[in-house]
Amino acid sequence: MRPILFIDRDGVVLEEPASDFQIDHIEKTIFVPGVISNLQKIANEFGYYKVMVTNQDGLGTAAYPMSSFQPFQELMLRTLKGEGFVFDEILIDTTFAKDNAATRKPGTGLVQHLMNDAQFDLSISYVIGDRWSDIELAKNLGCKAIYLKSNLHNLTAEQETALRPFIAYEANHWDEIYQFLKLGLRTVVHERNTKETKISFILHPYIQRKLTLHLSLDSTQ
Repeated sequence: MRPILFIDRDGVVLEEPASDFQIDHIEKTIFVPGVISNLQKIANEFGYYKVMVTNQDGLGTAAYPMSSFQPFQELMLRTLKGEGFVFDEILIDTTFAKDNAATRKPGTGLVQHLMNDAQFDLSISYVIGDRWSDIELAKNLGCKAIYLKSNLHNLTAEQETALRPFIAYEANHWDEIYQFLKLGLRTVVHERNTKETKISFILHPYIQRKLTLHLSLDSTQ
């Protein structure tokens, strides 16, 4: 079974404008520091299924037409693709918070098909986000959150208390997220005695299964 990375967009992949929280102009299309190089490494080195999950309030309405969103969304995707990273799925909710839609994060309506797919293991998956709704989404999915701390969206005291158990890691930079995922896939234990140093590896369950499959295929050749 394969793990999933559920990745928020604004504030996580692209800088979120503090003025209106909408990325609707070329000058607002700025990547979060370190995200491009680290997403490239994540794609190259790990086996995660990569899903963007984002709330875009009122997208498609007169106040926020698709023409103000799509060119800069496509610019983001082209840039990432040019560096070797492609999302397997992009899921966008266009409702407002007042609508209380099941598809809006932290609701799981947009990702129900992944929750019901036996090829994925949510217990070893992560939501990467900068808002309480991303952490709440992780809770609702039965996985953990990687909380990319933001100056725009701090947790309230109540959210901190309620959601702390669902945060696997807090990061200030994408370098830290990559290192956390890398260490999560491999734990190295050193055992030293008078004659030699023994090193044993405890592998992430997904990597264990991939290695077992690889060895099984080799044995049949």
